[in-house]
Amino acid sequence: MRIGSFETPDTQAQFEVCKPNASALNNWTISGKGVVLVDGFDNFGKWDVPAKAASGNQFLQLQTHEGGAGAISQDFATTAGEKYVLKFDYSGIYPVNRKASLTYNISDGETKKIQLDISGNQLPWKTETVEFVAATGATSLTFTGEMVGGFWGASIDNISVEPQQ
Repeated sequence: MRIGSFETPDTQAQFEVCKPNASALNNWTISGKGVVLVDGFDNFGKWDVPAKAASGNQFLQLQTHEGGAGAISQDFATTAGEKYVLKFDYSGIYPVNRKASLTYNISDGETKKIQLDISGNQLPWKTETVEFVAATGATSLTFTGEMVGGFWGASIDNISVEPQQ
């Protein structure tokens, strides 16, 4: 089951703010200060190479320039006791060198933190892979950013959860 490549809605600008509780991102609940959908952001012409998605054309920033960190969460069907694999790509954007982080949580399990060391423009995409056992027939997944400044900071894309083979 693929649960997040952020190609819908197709933003007509370089970025689009998605406010808390809005239905802008299919199947995701937006909380905190909101998130930003990004499509080819070039820092208003200051970057020679625009920020690119890991998959497709768009990705998600886990914070907004309207006040701080945001989060997205989604509940999806699982089978209790079965093993699954969560995969997602992460990056970060910032115009100069900066540290940032993102956290994620699977159904009230241990919250995991990924530290980012952004060295100007866009950090190359990396993939996080984690195995988990579903506790019930419904599993919740949450990603949270941190306030760095503007919508700068952690990016995510290409989220999937599959039964372990």
